[in-house]
Amino acid sequence: MLIAPETSGNSLGRALSLAEMLRHVGPLSVAAFDDGPLWEGARDSGFEITPFSDRRQLKRLVQAHREAGDTLTVIAIKPFLTSLG
Repeated sequence: MLIAPETSGNSLGRALSLAEMLRHVGPLSVAAFDDGPLWEGARDSGFEITPFSDRRQLKRLVQAHREAGDTLTVIAIKPFLTSLG
């Protein structure tokens, strides 16, 4: 799971670039903090992007992967300084 802490900044673009490089490793999910409209180019990326609005929602996303038995590596594209406090 790749986490983009901002959708209005550039972390979503960086997350999608990394996702493209990691595509060959296996199934991948991208979560983006919903602090604005999703970057328009994201819909053409080929990745499903799940928005979340707070840490609790993000924890639920991670928990859902664990409950599904997914092997999970979580990568945050940058620190949560502005968008999640």
